[in-house]
Amino acid sequence: MILWGQKHWIWPVALSTLTLVATDVTGMPPPQTFGKGIPNFPFSSEEQVLFEHTLSPGSEIGAITHMWSTACGTNANPDEFTNNSGVVIYKIYVDGETEPSIELTPRMATGIGFPPGPATGGGSGGGGGGTTPVETQDDEYIVGGRGATCSEACSSLHMQCDANVSGGLSAEYLGDFMAHLVRMDTGATCELDPEGWWAPDQPSYVWAANNSNYGKCLGYTSIPPTVDCDGSHPLVNRLCRCRGSGGSTVRSKAAVPGRVDPVDATVPWGTEWLGRTSDMDGYYWNLPGIPFYRDVKITGMVPPGLKSPFTVYSIVRGHENVPVTVAGRALPNGTLLKLHSLTNLAVPSLGFIPVVNKSTGSGVIFGHVIAIQGNPAFTYLEGCWHLITNISNTGYLPGGLGAGFPGITLSTGMEDYYDSSFYFHAGIFQLPVSGVTHMCAGGGRAIPPHPACTGTPTPTQSEWSAYRIHAKDPLWFTGGTQLIARNGDVAEKTPYGSAKCGNTVMSGGPGPSVVSTLAWVYEWDD
Repeated sequence: MILWGQKHWIWPVALSTLTLVATDVTGMPPPQTFGKGIPNFPFSSEEQVLFEHTLSPGSEIGAITHMWSTACGTNANPDEFTNNSGVVIYKIYVDGETEPSIELTPRMATGIGFPPGPATGGGSGGGGGGTTPVETQDDEYIVGGRGATCSEACSSLHMQCDANVSGGLSAEYLGDFMAHLVRMDTGATCELDPEGWWAPDQPSYVWAANNSNYGKCLGYTSIPPTVDCDGSHPLVNRLCRCRGSGGSTVRSKAAVPGRVDPVDATVPWGTEWLGRTSDMDGYYWNLPGIPFYRDVKITGMVPPGLKSPFTVYSIVRGHENVPVTVAGRALPNGTLLKLHSLTNLAVPSLGFIPVVNKSTGSGVIFGHVIAIQGNPAFTYLEGCWHLITNISNTGYLPGGLGAGFPGITLSTGMEDYYDSSFYFHAGIFQLPVSGVTHMCAGGGRAIPPHPACTGTPTPTQSEWSAYRIHAKDPLWFTGGTQLIARNGDVAEKTPYGSAKCGNTVMSGGPGPSVVSTLAWVYEWDD
């Protein structure tokens, strides 16, 4: 390898000698860059070629490593792109493919799984909002201490108990919301018991292991109009509705008390691999390389319903004769990068989401994006992630889950996989290997630090999208693989207490979700 910053040159070494060294080390001709800036291209509903490149004579491999995109809207309305940011479609064909290996939108490629939307909570659906915190609603739900009355719990926060604990919320929403608060305040996962309210210390979570209702959230259905603020039981944590100034335990544990985040990541933001650097558009994504061995073609078009022509600026860049490597390992000759994607997949409660599903072949999963619309209080985030390999030998269970389940349990909850905890309790973030780019609660209520989703009518479901890059911890596989996320999870009793992530129980859970995903997978034959 030639270290171009090296100071110990031995003069007189001819430049041709340096070139020969490079050739000897890599086994390839010298590297060279290719690419193109494509200005003011009128995307339309018809697929059009934006860029083509054929390998130079003697070159053995090429790879696209960088793309950038920004839009200027229609010719009739140059400002229209503010409402359609990042939704145009790019398709990448390698080595004469008739169907593209890769099809994506800039928003999805940069981890933002929802289209632009109206301003919410100090931010904007387009990601251009500020970071100024805003105060939440005047009433707050909290989980009180063990054995505490709601009068005591609210008073400790300089608030007053509101006896109308249901607050006009549906039983389904209130139960999910209580489960969410129990998890954030105690770390426990409660089982929702649908039996109606029957005691003045309810709704409540039973924390004591010696009680027959241990681990359950009780009394969140059929709640009377008012509940005694001074009811208590030594074995439960009550769900309380408090009014007045101050904040709940949820707010007090947030990174900035009383803060509500923007819905989308605040622009500018970016990492080594992806980002968005303009509030008006401006998306980029980098990869170890989209390899090709003869030629590559990139096309563009607008999605259905978007006016055309829609003017887009693009940049494509790559190189020849540089091996594609992941975690320092050169990938085999003939490796291809495939984009596995799901669009608006309806997933039942506790169903499994096949982010990657390959029955044969070897490879490495480099990264993914996921977007979920579902339970208003985000309880689908209880779902675990799994990597199942060698499917060509072990086969599938009925329903399509790999027979090697649970395989490698990659996380014990959805947010854990993104190196966070308690439903991203400090707010959304964008870090080098993982990040949350969009998050808002359903039902018209903020769950601090996460704002309420907005729209007409008021959205009943929450929205969440995130990215995970495996540059430091690649997911290698042989004999096929499944990368699986679960729509929520439930615990089973074990000799050591309750546990989740290893069962296929299909009763309970967060309810149905709609899921879109994108996964970058390098593939080669076994």
